[in-house]
Amino acid sequence: MLRNKLAEWLSQKGIRQWQLARRLEMSRAYVCRLCNRQIQPSLMTALRIAHCIGVPVGEIFQLADEDAKGSDFPSAPGRGQEHQITPGITNERKVKTW
Repeated sequence: MLRNKLAEWLSQKGIRQWQLARRLEMSRAYVCRLCNRQIQPSLMTALRIAHCIGVPVGEIFQLADEDAKGSDFPSAPGRGQEHQITPGITNERKVKTW
């Protein structure tokens, strides 16, 4: 799980959700869901957000401390289990050059 401080950083930088959405060419609803911690961004989206607001990605999105409650990640492959990645549906658009 990721800890998400996007809403706090947007507030600190004086950036509104719709402004970020427009700059990233994403829907405002998608950015709102990110800020409300309802969804987690892809790596590319997290990097684009960090670049857009001028903050290192690690300051906005951080790995949660999994030791306290146990890991949500599956065990390592190669122990009699095959792990398959199923592509998810995202609300992301192609990256526009800055």
